[in-house]
Amino acid sequence: TGRWMSEDPIGFDAGDVNLYRYVENTTLWSVDPTGYWKRVGNTSIYEAERDGETLEELAVTVSQDGSDWVCIWPRPTLIRQIGECGETLRIESYENWEDYPAARKCALADVRNLRARQGQNLILQGTYTPNRDDNYQRALAHVLGNRGGERGVHLRWTEMEQAIEQIKRLSKEGGTPIGGLIIGGHHNYNGSIGGTAGAGAFSAADVVASATERDNRTNSLDSAKRDVGPPKCWFTKNATVYGAACTTSRVWTQQWAQRILRRGATAYGTPSNLLGEYGRSSGVVSWRVWFEDRANITATNVYELVRLPGWISVDGTQ
Repeated sequence: TGRWMSEDPIGFDAGDVNLYRYVENTTLWSVDPTGYWKRVGNTSIYEAERDGETLEELAVTVSQDGSDWVCIWPRPTLIRQIGECGETLRIESYENWEDYPAARKCALADVRNLRARQGQNLILQGTYTPNRDDNYQRALAHVLGNRGGERGVHLRWTEMEQAIEQIKRLSKEGGTPIGGLIIGGHHNYNGSIGGTAGAGAFSAADVVASATERDNRTNSLDSAKRDVGPPKCWFTKNATVYGAACTTSRVWTQQWAQRILRRGATAYGTPSNLLGEYGRSSGVVSWRVWFEDRANITATNVYELVRLPGWISVDGTQ
């Protein structure tokens, strides 16, 4: 690794005892375009070393993608003031962020969303009536529900708002990004997945429309102070999202990859119809699902489902 010809202008505040070294020799995953954002200890907080530093520059430093600045959370600076009775008051102030997303000297910013790699898992399935519905939905319900102790949330929704609200609640719109999402049901070929007869179907566009901040290219200071960002921030940078329905690789994956998922995240779609079989024999219940063009390989639980050969992947673009 090369070295600078002169010492780091912020000295030891950069967190490295070697004043000539570049990003602590971690050039594979770190860059430092300006050198004027200082990491505060071993935390996810960075401090601006001069006026005019931008969150875009900090995003490049942390994730090598300047567009990720919308997922960085401004933090207040503690100011000490003397009260009317002589007491010392500690007041949180965002005055260093009055030019947001540009920062003034001493402004603090939290990059934990950009560094998150292990978010919670969420499994959603469109509603169906067990006593009369098709074998596919009944089989899929058992496959998605048989998680083998996997941590996560499993919800069967009837109204579109229920499913989207669960995504928003779990991700906190960026505060706790989701690492894995599976949406199961019937694909309506317009990019939406729902229950029987399309009940409660929703698409990536519906998720975006529900957001406090809908534009992945920008954010407001009021939202960012609450750790709220546009939909791209709701999922980790390495998130995986599966559309467990018929032929979701045609439209569904492209919409999720192009409207929501960041670079590094992946949407997976089915290559053909997703079929299912549910039955009971001698009091024993059995179920399985499979891709129509690969009927010889089946899945009986969610682990086997996401490992079925044939899933078609589309990389996130946001």
